[in-house]
Amino acid sequence: MCYFVHIAVPREYAELVRAWPRDDLLATDCSVQPLLTQFPRHWAVFTVTDPSGHCSCDLHHVPKRFDEDRERAKYQAKGWSDAKIARAMAGRRPKETRHDRFVDRMAQLIRACGRAELCTVDGHGAEVPAFPRETLQLEAYLSASGAYPHSRIVAVVSDKPAG
Repeated sequence: MCYFVHIAVPREYAELVRAWPRDDLLATDCSVQPLLTQFPRHWAVFTVTDPSGHCSCDLHHVPKRFDEDRERAKYQAKGWSDAKIARAMAGRRPKETRHDRFVDRMAQLIRACGRAELCTVDGHGAEVPAFPRETLQLEAYLSASGAYPHSRIVAVVSDKPAG
């Protein structure tokens, strides 16, 4: 089953989302009526997917992170030199993912408008239950690598006022 990520922002900030590069993240106006009613009334609501519009699975699931300290300790235990370990680490560091870019864009958006709301739905969302709401500070969202609870609407708010 696929997941779909939906975001909502105050309508006056909708163009910031529409300006996202479409070759990386596709943000389209959300058309899932049962979901639209759960976001603030005068906000713009988007469905964010991969560029093909297929799904948002790589945006919803936080990729497994490379633990450099753990890997370094493993090589040290094998008696590797610092130079050899440094070369091994340089070759193993992960490249930036679409998920990373989504989290960065969300952070920029939240800093600009002060607040955005996110929700992930299983499937295409023909049947959407009334989701409970939760609020996260932007720093908590970022320290969790963009993870947020599933099956609820999460408002991510800036620690500093917009402006």
